[in-house]
Amino acid sequence: MGALGATAAIGLSGGARGARSGSIHAVRGVKNTPPPGKSVVGIYPAWSRYERDYMPGAVPLDQITHLQYAYLAVEEDGSVGYADRFADTRNLAAFQARKKDHPDTKLVLSIGGFFASQYYSKVTVDSARRARFARTAIEILREYDFDGLDLDWRYPSGEDADQYTRDGDIRQFTLLVQEVRRQLDAAGEEDGKSYELSLSAAINPNFAEELVVAELADAVDRVNVVCYDFAGPWDEYTGFGAPLYNPFPDSVPDFQYYTANAMDAWKARPIDPAKLNLTFATFGRGYTGVDPANRGFDQPFDGVPDGTFPAEEQGTYDFWDIEYNVNADNDYEYYWHDDAAAPYLYSENDREFVSYDNMRSVALKAEYVLDNDFGGMTMWDFHGDKYGALLYTVNEALAQ
Repeated sequence: MGALGATAAIGLSGGARGARSGSIHAVRGVKNTPPPGKSVVGIYPAWSRYERDYMPGAVPLDQITHLQYAYLAVEEDGSVGYADRFADTRNLAAFQARKKDHPDTKLVLSIGGFFASQYYSKVTVDSARRARFARTAIEILREYDFDGLDLDWRYPSGEDADQYTRDGDIRQFTLLVQEVRRQLDAAGEEDGKSYELSLSAAINPNFAEELVVAELADAVDRVNVVCYDFAGPWDEYTGFGAPLYNPFPDSVPDFQYYTANAMDAWKARPIDPAKLNLTFATFGRGYTGVDPANRGFDQPFDGVPDGTFPAEEQGTYDFWDIEYNVNADNDYEYYWHDDAAAPYLYSENDREFVSYDNMRSVALKAEYVLDNDFGGMTMWDFHGDKYGALLYTVNEALAQ
């Protein structure tokens, strides 16, 4: 692709609108709260408990407006159930107990995600399945005193060879959203509560373009636009996983895979921008066998390194791991890409390139949220930011 934008081997100082974007060490353990009028959503994956030893009790509920639990599973008959009956029930009970001390923090059940969305298509095409989906999800919501549901379908496209998606799925999704909204409202009237409904949306602009957003806008309280994994080991060249802007404005001006483009696609639809949340990731991706040209960016690679995550996610590092270990390695140089507004690391000795979000880039994303009157920010996930530096940055920057 194009040439590398302006870069500098700099430290982690500097930031947006006075937000601290410095070292993770400077804010470790420092707490702040979301500013009024903005939503700050943190996602807790079910596997945090056993695979990562990060318990529900460690989640800083006082620093977020919403806790989003991922994921409940969609069954073939349309019912919503537990992806892991043992882990899910223990996690949900723990958050139910914690809510007593944090009544203002809303708890949301996210359904589907990247491993449990395969039956969404069968649900959307059948009215009985749609009704069953809503009813069974609400049963679990009520059992654990949660405050809302999030529909996370990865991804309706009509292009999947195994028939998990079909032509027309994106439009059929509207009917499911409307049925869930209808049943949530009925349950809310019975319970004397106002239940929320959100969507976690694909970064592909075509998703926003094909959805009948005008028919969804009133039904949902929030859309979490998933603005990461724009690049990864599935590509031929190293790239930025979550750049704010186009890394190639001069050489590839029609490049689409960056955060502002995804958010702009949704903003152009008939929906209040205040319902749109920019979702960022607390992990980065590494690439190995990378030549030093362009400091490793936009170069072919041989593979991925061992990362923080389990074997099936090799090449993926938590933010805290990058800061405490990778970035602390003298073999790695830190760079900032001005065009993309994204940091990265490169080691000529190890021939490894690492793309990630840090405090500086997250602060700039928060500034972008303010400038465009978006509703707030959503973070995947807590464990990647287990020392709270990115969450601190979000709350501070959104308060400017």
